[in-house]
Amino acid sequence: ACPAGGRSDFATGARVAVVGGGPAGTSMAKLLHDRGFVHVTLLEASDRLGGKSQSVNLNGEAHELGTCYASGKYECIELWARSVGMTEVGIDGWGRLISSDKAVLYNMTAPAFGGMLEYMTDYSFRHYGIPPDSYVVELYAAADAYNAHWAATMGGSGYMFPSDPSQVDLSALNQTFESWLAERNLTALAPFVNVAMNAQGYGSADKVPALYGLMWIHPNFVHAASSGFVAVFKEGYQTLWERIIATTGVEVRLNAKVRQIRRQGGGVVVQIEEGKEETFDWLVMAA
Repeated sequence: ACPAGGRSDFATGARVAVVGGGPAGTSMAKLLHDRGFVHVTLLEASDRLGGKSQSVNLNGEAHELGTCYASGKYECIELWARSVGMTEVGIDGWGRLISSDKAVLYNMTAPAFGGMLEYMTDYSFRHYGIPPDSYVVELYAAADAYNAHWAATMGGSGYMFPSDPSQVDLSALNQTFESWLAERNLTALAPFVNVAMNAQGYGSADKVPALYGLMWIHPNFVHAASSGFVAVFKEGYQTLWERIIATTGVEVRLNAKVRQIRRQGGGVVVQIEEGKEETFDWLVMAA
């Protein structure tokens, strides 16, 4: 859920430095602003905001080099995106971008996405022997069953990290993610998992540990994807963070390479470059 604004337990007149202008840092800076803090400084070492959310505009279209999609689980991202006028474009089962009225805008040309359903069908037949004419049925059955298996292993349905580690089935995690899927007759999901994880540099299901795969492939994401609720931002994810910060009174300093941080008295001294120091009341590390 998206944290709401409201009263802070700290003095909102305090000077706060947030180190790191990626998604975590920009989110924290916005939340501080929403809670009434009026002296927030965002320090980013590079020449842009966004961190791993980096978008390149080519012929009027945004191409992502990092963060790719927004799923139904990202309630806060969805809310913020709407508030700053971002345009969401859905992705259908064939890896095509579709508008809200289901009109196909264009086929995604990247090999990892182009003809996604065809790729998944072929992969499942070659690797697991699933007949092509029954693949879609098995895919949706596996997607429906994934939630219960995920919860049984992870000890609940919390997002990513188990909320109660004592409830985690550790014996089920002592294998690769692909083996975990195979044990539960969920191999129809394997090609989808590989596309989702490889596209973001997280590795493939046959090599990553089961815990790592389960953390990233949450049931909400599986159901959002199978229901057509996965979207990308037409303007690019990087633009989202730039627009979010632009709606606040946060001071943004790009090319601000933090060299040293130390406590002094009741505050924090930040050295941004040789011989230049600045004191803040509070500091948030988001780098």
